[in-house]
Amino acid sequence: RRGGGNYISIYGGNITATGGGFAAGIGSGFTQSAKKIRIYGGTVTAKAGMGGAGIGSGSVNTEDEAKNLSVFDIEISGGSVTAEGVTSGAGIGGGRYGTGEYIHFMSGTITAKGGDYGAGIGGGRRGGGNYISIYGGNITATGGGFAAGIGSGFPPSAKKIRIYGWA
Repeated sequence: RRGGGNYISIYGGNITATGGGFAAGIGSGFTQSAKKIRIYGGTVTAKAGMGGAGIGSGSVNTEDEAKNLSVFDIEISGGSVTAEGVTSGAGIGGGRYGTGEYIHFMSGTITAKGGDYGAGIGGGRRGGGNYISIYGGNITATGGGFAAGIGSGFPPSAKKIRIYGWA
């Protein structure tokens, strides 16, 4: 429930991951950081527990707890990836109050859906979506109520989102 989600690499296979209470599907548990998550291939399906991101961090209770939480350096370079945030979490990025930063897409087919008030890709509810880069791939990102498809959860606070010409 409170485990960190650091240095996770997926190279292939068929993977289905579902987070428990307040945890990410792939990434960290409740009130913990998620760093350096890589997906290079395979078929990956990740669904969060309540308030978590599909891929990224779990939920936190307050904005004060979120100050010590970091969700950064997520890269998807291939495969077929489906990620769903639940309640207030992003599909890929931060859980509730979590800011998703340095999220990069190189290739692959990615479908990301945010929970209520969570971005498809970026921040969970009350979390920003910063330094998101799309270099290639087929990406579908849907935000939950009032949140961005790519960027921040609700309320808005995103910066430096780049989609390159060949994407």
